[in-house]
Amino acid sequence: MKITTLFIAGMSLLLTLFTCAREAEDEEEAYREAHFGAKAVSREAAVADWSQFMSDAKIAFRLTERNIAQLNNEAAKADLKTRDSICHAADIAETKLKTAKKTLAARDVAFKKELADYSQETAKRNDAFMKQFRRDLFDLNIEIEKRLDE
Repeated sequence: MKITTLFIAGMSLLLTLFTCAREAEDEEEAYREAHFGAKAVSREAAVADWSQFMSDAKIAFRLTERNIAQLNNEAAKADLKTRDSICHAADIAETKLKTAKKTLAARDVAFKKELADYSQETAKRNDAFMKQFRRDLFDLNIEIEKRLDE
């Protein structure tokens, strides 16, 4: 019961983070369009957006790690047949999380290099990356949640 409550609270937090991030992006986009024209983003704004995104990603990583730990706890309590299936799901989730972390680290390096010759293309690339990354991490947590609900 306690694990389920923690999981629900964690998923609620994750959903709230993504909803708030999406709302903040919409507000920021409206601000940019009003003050800078269609999607023009200053270098400073891009750096601030990236810093906030990295902070949010770290929180999301911790939540995902906690969800994977809950999955492993469920595996420990399950019968042998179910345990193998749950362990397999946890292994896949861990692999996807490691891949996400490596992808984020690689994009962080690339973004910092791109700042030297910052352009609106850099902003567009970053925006697309952030949206897709959030979606991928959200989907991963949904997969874990579905597995825990079984």
